[in-house]
Amino acid sequence: DVAYGFWQKLSEEYGVDCEVTYSEPGENFAGKVYYQSGKELGHDKWTYWEFIYEEDDYHFWDLISDDCSYQSLDDIKESLGDLWDRLSDGEIQRIKDLLKQNQEE
Repeated sequence: DVAYGFWQKLSEEYGVDCEVTYSEPGENFAGKVYYQSGKELGHDKWTYWEFIYEEDDYHFWDLISDDCSYQSLDDIKESLGDLWDRLSDGEIQRIKDLLKQNQEE
């Protein structure tokens, strides 16, 4: 709340638009808050995985690759939650290939 208050006050005092992005991988949440002249215009909330998937493709695949080095497919499905169902067939195959590659090493 302190961080949000700062950006809201900054937006109000200087009449600027602010987009505040936050993420917490350990607690699996992320989001964006939008301010215009001190008024909150919106607040988008996601799981951490959804946020990384939507906002930073390279980082998403870097994290998945790392997870594939020590987790099973079921563990990864559980970590991704509902995002798993939104992945394309090609993305799911990429995860399976990463898991297979790590098992062979």
